[in-house]
Amino acid sequence: MNHEYMPFYFTSPFFFLIICCCCSWSCKQPSAAETFLKATSKPIIAVQILPLDDADTAALQFLKMAIADSLDVPVEILPASTIPANAWYAARKRYWADSILHWMKKDARLPGEKRLAITGKDIAATTIKQYNWGVMGLAHQPGSVCVVSDYRLHSASTTAEQRRHKLLKIALHELAHTSGLPHCKQPNCLLADAEGKDKTKQLSGFCHSCRKHLMGQ
Repeated sequence: MNHEYMPFYFTSPFFFLIICCCCSWSCKQPSAAETFLKATSKPIIAVQILPLDDADTAALQFLKMAIADSLDVPVEILPASTIPANAWYAARKRYWADSILHWMKKDARLPGEKRLAITGKDIAATTIKQYNWGVMGLAHQPGSVCVVSDYRLHSASTTAEQRRHKLLKIALHELAHTSGLPHCKQPNCLLADAEGKDKTKQLSGFCHSCRKHLMGQ
């Protein structure tokens, strides 16, 4: 552009003052994503653990104490139940995780009260890339129910204690989803996207932003 012919109001100090004020104001406004998170993320007030088929008894007690400590909420273990027959997918010998969630959702709960199903059975969900993809957990986002499985955590190199700690991280991940939180871009955050892999070893806890929204702040 030929600056000789630039109109006066583009170069006046008054105009730049207006621009600076507008930029300063807009920078202070929350982004659409932040506004959405604030509207959808709700603090968890209580967690009910629902043991399903082949749930590890020792893991249940560990999860009860660890979740209560991590989220600072009361946690109780409900009587054991059986996965509904209609959730079974014979072709892959797995259970549909979303069918389990639909079945769990029928029980009424208070706002902020979450129900976490624990199972040792293989569970799966359909993703954009693959039909009946094996998963370690699934949640309604936002919602009141989630399910996790330790089926894919069993290996010769993993001890029972290590498996319980991995399961805890998956459980906290799914519980955070029920509060409306999406996957986090921070690689060490508990809400990082697993992308079909077991990345629990690198997860250290909720990042500052996710914990802030999780606590309803």
